[in-house]
Amino acid sequence: GMVIEVEDNGMGIDDKTRNSILAGESRGFKMESFGLRNTDERIKLYFGGRYGLEILPLDKGTKIRILLPTRDEYTN
Repeated sequence: GMVIEVEDNGMGIDDKTRNSILAGESRGFKMESFGLRNTDERIKLYFGGRYGLEILPLDKGTKIRILLPTRDEYTN
């Protein structure tokens, strides 16, 4: 597969928030979380449950890992 990683060195994200974003929990919902969840759902819809987003905490900041199939994996 293909992996794209984007990271920042901001204040980071706690485990509870990280888990609730991709789970789609509405409690404490913020508009900046909607794009992450929506992107994850669309990737899974098109390519299956193996693919999607991972939100990883860093010592300082957060890393978003996007897992996608290669063209060969998707067409075979």
